[in-house]
Amino acid sequence: YGLYMNQIARAEGGQKILSTIRSVRDNDGLPAGVASGQVSHVIGDNGSSFNDAGIVSSTNHGAYVLVVLTKDGSSWEKIAELTKKVEALKAIKIPKGAK
Repeated sequence: YGLYMNQIARAEGGQKILSTIRSVRDNDGLPAGVASGQVSHVIGDNGSSFNDAGIVSSTNHGAYVLVVLTKDGSSWEKIAELTKKVEALKAIKIPKGAK
């Protein structure tokens, strides 16, 4: 909520960072794991480690931040699979009053 109300990233450079992550058009990693919604993210890899950090604005599950940092032997597909699992967890309805 604070991100949309411009209460987050107000410091110098904050809006530039948000603008940058919104302009990334790579659909591997986090975006590949989100069925409906939008992902603003930044990626990085060195050929064997793959990293993805972004803001997921899921149509059905609200907005959240997800950061995935990997070690050797990972892939964009594995990040997408992890993102799908997070989306599935977000879909679980917790009964009111549950502890």
